[in-house]
Amino acid sequence: MSSLPITGVFNDGYIAELYESYRRSPASVDESWRQFFRMAERLAGPSEAGVYDEALLRKAAGAASLVSAIEQYGHLAVQLDPLGSPPPGAAELKPEFHGIGEGDLVQIPASALGDPSGGTAADVVRRARERYCGSIGYEFDHLEEETEREWFRRTLEQGEVTAALSVEEKKDLLIRLSEVDGLERFLGLAYVSMKRFSIEGLDALVPMLDEAVARGAHVGARHVVIGMAHRGRLNVLTHVMGKSHRKLLEEFEGHHPDTNAESETGDVKYHMGYRGSREVAGVGTIEIDLVPNPSHLEFVNPVVTGVARAKERVAGAAPGTRDEAKVLPIVVHGDASFPGEGVVAETLAARFTSSATFRLASRPIRPIRGRRTTPAIWRRASRSRSCT
Repeated sequence: MSSLPITGVFNDGYIAELYESYRRSPASVDESWRQFFRMAERLAGPSEAGVYDEALLRKAAGAASLVSAIEQYGHLAVQLDPLGSPPPGAAELKPEFHGIGEGDLVQIPASALGDPSGGTAADVVRRARERYCGSIGYEFDHLEEETEREWFRRTLEQGEVTAALSVEEKKDLLIRLSEVDGLERFLGLAYVSMKRFSIEGLDALVPMLDEAVARGAHVGARHVVIGMAHRGRLNVLTHVMGKSHRKLLEEFEGHHPDTNAESETGDVKYHMGYRGSREVAGVGTIEIDLVPNPSHLEFVNPVVTGVARAKERVAGAAPGTRDEAKVLPIVVHGDASFPGEGVVAETLAARFTSSATFRLASRPIRPIRGRRTTPAIWRRASRSRSCT
């Protein structure tokens, strides 16, 4: 029996059939439908003949259908193009498509749609548009584990994803972003002709990693393993991993250490890995590894899972004993290479085997058009609760 609110109601005939079954035997339908029909009956009230207002039931069903459509097609109404081309939109996002008007929404209480926060269906629709028609995308209907889907749904609907920052948090974030931008500006001016794979357009990656490390540490992680491609690696090396600016600039000047030295590969600077640590308030020292990536783009993904699994071993325990909570693996993907390279799907599929470690994937997106972006006529967007 499902405890989820009623959504995805598209067919009036199907609703009418369920309602007839409910009237004959309430136990013959799911509890979520019983709640729906009880609320609709209280709204309509019985007529002299004991028949309920089918028009009001149809309006409630249309409102539920509209909310479900916003969750499914909301991403089509989002302004994403920085150059200003309008979003395609979708007819399903309008109340009229579902046989109702804006005035009908204010006649239906939010509780009829399974929303306990109060107000009317108009308020439910407004909140749904705020969640699913914004610039943050959510895609979780494909997850096979109900507990995982419920976690995403709860986190989204309770506003944890977009929680407001305090004044101090905003100041700290501004300082961090200024440090990130300052390094890139200096490198761009000092080494104009040198390849560096700037983090520009992706500056938020550094505070994202800061937050992931801190939150992971507070729930038991003592090791963090990061895998990423070239874009933004130099900034991550200095600001996340703790590599000194002096050492980075020496590499730009051509002063490389002995290639046989420990932990050095002799590779170009935007391929190199690093092993560092940082102090997390209230926890202590957290070890952080950035895995070297001399290969191209996503090939580092299975390497990260292997390194993480090795670090999960419990010293002195029985063979095969692992403590998954103490290691946080993070893989940073490119928005084009993520769907385009087979190694990504293969690494994701490995999560279903007993020998793999996979928990967190961060996917920053550079919303800038350029020579590597796909023309609009060739792009396809997921239609599963996604606003990206």
